[in-house]
Amino acid sequence: MLHVKDVAVDLGGKTLLSGITFRVDRGELVGLVGPNGSGKSTLFRMLANLRAPSAGEITYDGKAAADLGARTLSKLVSYLEQDGTSHWPLNTRTLVELGRLPHRRMFHWLSEDDETAVARAMKLTDTTVFASKTVAQLSGGERMRIMLARAICAEAPLLLADEPIAALDPRHQLMVMSLLRRYASQQNAVAVVLHDLSMAARFCQKLILISGGTIIAQGRSDKVLSPRNIREAYRVEVVSGKKNDIPFYLPA
Repeated sequence: MLHVKDVAVDLGGKTLLSGITFRVDRGELVGLVGPNGSGKSTLFRMLANLRAPSAGEITYDGKAAADLGARTLSKLVSYLEQDGTSHWPLNTRTLVELGRLPHRRMFHWLSEDDETAVARAMKLTDTTVFASKTVAQLSGGERMRIMLARAICAEAPLLLADEPIAALDPRHQLMVMSLLRRYASQQNAVAVVLHDLSMAARFCQKLILISGGTIIAQGRSDKVLSPRNIREAYRVEVVSGKKNDIPFYLPA
């Protein structure tokens, strides 16, 4: 679905990303991990077509991103931005409905399919109870779940989620990660930025470890999250293991 080859990003004479190559196939939940400032969000903004690469190529289902129009891309890629929220005084259901814009005809009401997609996304994200509230009335974690509902109801084959569980309580962290895994299993591709290495190892089929603007490891979580790789990327030691076959990684 998504293929990134030898991508680089330069800004103001500084190289933010270089030599980035990876792929995310349909059916995969791929986690992008790495320390703060390593280039993860910059990479996601580029994949969402909000920033052009300085070099390299990005393709979606074999089609070069540079050759695709904005409307076509909006149907292919849904992007949940880090700390994304709305500054408009909308109720939350109206905000979620905006996720259907790529599928709607201008000046037309929501179709039955649109209504179904919105209701389903809000149910999956446990946000139906907030439907009549405005975004300003919600907590940070509740707002993140509303923005995730908007991203999901777009029904794009590629979903990019930048730190979707950072502001969530443990129950909703598990709920969101399970939801992303299920979304990927429906022949979609999902890429997610995470700081919680335990969650990344538990839910993602593949991890990409990025540090200093380059990929230092990618593949199965047990290979990527080796003590050596974690030490190189994060400059910390970790205690790792499994409890009831669930992996965990804790700073030592």
